[in-house]
Amino acid sequence: MQLGTAAELDILRDSVIAGVLAGIVYDVFRVIRHTLRFAAVRFVCDLFYALLFGAAFFVFSLDETNYYRGFILFGMIAGAVMWCFTVGRLLSAAAVRLIACVMKIMAFLAKPFVVIFNKSTSFARQMIVKIQPKSEMEKKFLKSS
Repeated sequence: MQLGTAAELDILRDSVIAGVLAGIVYDVFRVIRHTLRFAAVRFVCDLFYALLFGAAFFVFSLDETNYYRGFILFGMIAGAVMWCFTVGRLLSAAAVRLIACVMKIMAFLAKPFVVIFNKSTSFARQMIVKIQPKSEMEKKFLKSS
């Protein structure tokens, strides 16, 4: 099916916009990857993003032209790369720093509750478990040998 030049340019513009949206989704995954630094998290984020990008290309291509067009894939990749290397890099770095600050504040605010919890559990532990002195434990060990 032949498209006119104007229609192709409109589809290319829309595919670049779809690529920018895919770049925004990638930035969400980038923040998750930097916050949770595990290999499994990186693998799951990359896999999920690849599946989302592929599905977006599939749906966008078939919705616009009923065929797979190379310029649609090129436009989506170009939009995602433009986002990730311009505004996306700044926003994801700011989000990572913001999350790190929030985590530090939460740790600071939770510290008194952790101390109280540790004290209450140590009191309960002393009530439930009778801790024997080391010398009595050694005597029992020597008798059993």
